[in-house]
Amino acid sequence: MASRPKCPRVGNEDSIFSSFSSNQDLFDGLRQDLSGLQTSVGFGLALLKIQLCDAKFSTTFSNACLHAVRQTDLDDEDRVAYTFGSVFDRGCGVLKSFLDDPHGRIPQRKGEHIALCKLLTMLENTKDVNKALTIDHGQQISRTEWTIRLAHHFLSPLAVNPTFLIDSHSCDQRDRCPCCNEKIAGSFDDTSIGSKDGWHGYLDIVFGVERFAAVKIAVEEPDSPGGENRSAVEVKAQDGLKSCRNQILAETVVFSFLQKKYHSEYDNYLIPTIGISRQYVVFYFYDCVNDMLMETPPIRLLKNNKLIKSTILAVWLVLNYKYFCSGITKGMRDRNFTADFFKHVGDCIQIYRNDVDFACGSASRAVEDFAPWEDVRIKLESGSISAEPTN
Repeated sequence: MASRPKCPRVGNEDSIFSSFSSNQDLFDGLRQDLSGLQTSVGFGLALLKIQLCDAKFSTTFSNACLHAVRQTDLDDEDRVAYTFGSVFDRGCGVLKSFLDDPHGRIPQRKGEHIALCKLLTMLENTKDVNKALTIDHGQQISRTEWTIRLAHHFLSPLAVNPTFLIDSHSCDQRDRCPCCNEKIAGSFDDTSIGSKDGWHGYLDIVFGVERFAAVKIAVEEPDSPGGENRSAVEVKAQDGLKSCRNQILAETVVFSFLQKKYHSEYDNYLIPTIGISRQYVVFYFYDCVNDMLMETPPIRLLKNNKLIKSTILAVWLVLNYKYFCSGITKGMRDRNFTADFFKHVGDCIQIYRNDVDFACGSASRAVEDFAPWEDVRIKLESGSISAEPTN
């Protein structure tokens, strides 16, 4: 019988494996949450078909047109969704091995080892994160402050590479978290991606030196002075993500092509993007090799001002997809149901395969500033609009 592999040591952080496995409630809770990701419709994945898009034209993400419908809405007789865990077979395997034998099945590979340390540490210590992400009813904070809180207290601690960039066009820039005054692991910089000849624009947050994970912040409008009930706030949070859907899908498509361009070592290119509001998170995925686009339903982030553990687990898998994502499943491939992005862009597919890049900021900003309107004088007449060049 083969002997168990010895546990790797990367410092005192290894004590988390022992402390976590001795906490029966946390241990059993993680097993239950893992099962939910592998079986629950609430963490389902729907394949998407693009029916209309403007990816052949120079368009910013914020103005992108991408109308995509779910496969489950196209065929009433064949309503198939896939489990979230099915595209993270590697990550689920790492967790299952640990849960089956927490003393002998600690991951050997450095990235997986560090990632699991971070997940268990987060699950053991959610108090400060809950406090940072809980916005009192009627309290108003800036979009930038929410972005920093989210990145510093929640996203960064779950990522193997915790460094991040926030869009440098954000107002109220700072190098410390406004709620705790701790130094953040990120900075404000150029987060733009894409091509001036196609979709392009600025990501809200991008993680890692290699810029491997993208996040879109969907912040709903502040409550009215009179306040709103809880259900109204939750509807507003979902609406915030819904209104950003076109933009996030376009970012997801471009981001997959970027990872393919710079990371030939990856064995699959099902690349995720995270859309997150103050109440919900949605995950989008695109595989630029197999032309497959998919999304999850809105997933609750907080309940009673506490992070939902299963959501933490899902975010952890997505942030560390380079270690844990196993790509599209055989069942997905056998359905022969593609997004039709290749079909819509035609020969312009070469823009996305060859020309997309990081730091294309100058092109993006010029378009978003409505430059064409700067050189014309608009004269309104009854029943018509005409434009006259300025002298």
